[in-house]
Amino acid sequence: MANQSNDLRVLGCDVGKDSIILFDTLSGRTRCLDNTPKALRRALAEVMPDPAGALLVCEATGGHEAALLA
Repeated sequence: MANQSNDLRVLGCDVGKDSIILFDTLSGRTRCLDNTPKALRRALAEVMPDPAGALLVCEATGGHEAALLA
């Protein structure tokens, strides 16, 4: 379900070894991304043109979240 407020975009990430499932509260869209720095940079640039207006949430998964946090 999409967020009704335009105040804050929240990106929820389910991190796996090879992929990351990304949910965007503003669009209501879910995407599956490769867990690589290049794929993550490209996808996050599309959904977060202004990172100051977004909150990214993920769990610690034994280091598999490192590319996402970088």
